[in-house]
Amino acid sequence: MLKNNMRKTLPYIIIVAAVLLVGIFLIKPGKKQMPQSKSANLPTQGQESIGTNMEETTSESYASGITLDISQPQPNTTVTSPTLIVKGRTSPSAEVFVNDVESKADAAGNFTATITLDEGENPIIVVVNDADGNSAENQILVNYEPGQ
Repeated sequence: MLKNNMRKTLPYIIIVAAVLLVGIFLIKPGKKQMPQSKSANLPTQGQESIGTNMEETTSESYASGITLDISQPQPNTTVTSPTLIVKGRTSPSAEVFVNDVESKADAAGNFTATITLDEGENPIIVVVNDADGNSAENQILVNYEPGQ
């Protein structure tokens, strides 16, 4: 009886194994982006750029037709206060989102946002949007160590 059941299921097992093997060979790995340094030029209108340089700045940026520069704090900074002021520059009057805090750039493009940090490593993600639908994103890490 067991031998009879094996004969019935063996073709199905072979078919499933064949389909899995074919699927493995048909899957193509995604394109990997080359790292970019923080000093790389931002793209011009209509171009996109994604880059990371974890060794130098622990920052990641994405921009499309809009500039974004975080001037304060510097990446990988260690602070002793849970309150952090994030400053930077982007397009004039752009909407600015720093983690969960919403702000707006002034007429010169300057922005400021105050956020609260958790103890340890904190990713600071800044996203900006302008009236033309352009957006940019930049991420840095800040370490909060209380009482030092």
